[in-house]
Amino acid sequence: MKAKSILLILIGMAFIVVLKAQDEAAMHKKYTQKTGNLRFKNIGLAFSGITINDIQADTIFIYNDWDNTMTIHFNNLPEYITCEAFPPEMPPKTEGKIAVTYNAPLKGEYGRIVNYFFFETNDIERSKKKILVSPTIKEDFSNLSEEDWGSAPVIRFEEATYDFGSINQGDTVIHLYPFKNEGNRILIIRAVRATCGCTKAKSVDQEIEPGENSIIKVVYISRGKKGEQKYHVSVTSNDPKNPDSKLEISGNVLLN
Repeated sequence: MKAKSILLILIGMAFIVVLKAQDEAAMHKKYTQKTGNLRFKNIGLAFSGITINDIQADTIFIYNDWDNTMTIHFNNLPEYITCEAFPPEMPPKTEGKIAVTYNAPLKGEYGRIVNYFFFETNDIERSKKKILVSPTIKEDFSNLSEEDWGSAPVIRFEEATYDFGSINQGDTVIHLYPFKNEGNRILIIRAVRATCGCTKAKSVDQEIEPGENSIIKVVYISRGKKGEQKYHVSVTSNDPKNPDSKLEISGNVLLN
């Protein structure tokens, strides 16, 4: 009888171990990104649809994969970002979240803005964790009247893509993207941003009168690059129907 009881206990313990392993496997599948002993379901936030007048909140979901309680605290954040962990002390093998609030009026910039920030933990494997916040901040058109929409500025590019063909590594490519204001009010270029540090872009004019033309100048530096390349430039303007125009530059970089 005693031997049977011991066998049942061992079977129960084995069953618990199997269930625990299955639970951990499920958490690892759900939280695929890992920094030290902290797992992330999403490690970045884009704050979709945010405008220059918005204060928007979003959530990063996390899982403590450690066998110890993990403490989370935030220091030296930029003034336009606030964060709070729930809970700030995560028991082992539990889920949590980080609430992030982005204050666009306080930031005061347009276009796609890439922000990396760090928070501290007591994780002995890797105490400092990084989060990416990359909103595309647009103008707020919510108060435009029907008349405003009808007479609004309209940005129109002659071309949105350019293939520079094949160049040697280290060469620099300069290309001009002409555009026109086909609307009835002044077109304002709020921001011009490239997706890579190898690409520089700027607008020759910040304000373009109705019927007038201007250009976006893009400079691509191929130093350290090889093979097929493709980069994008975002042009943020006060055109309510197309506030975030996309330009593309691409080609092939050959090794010398």
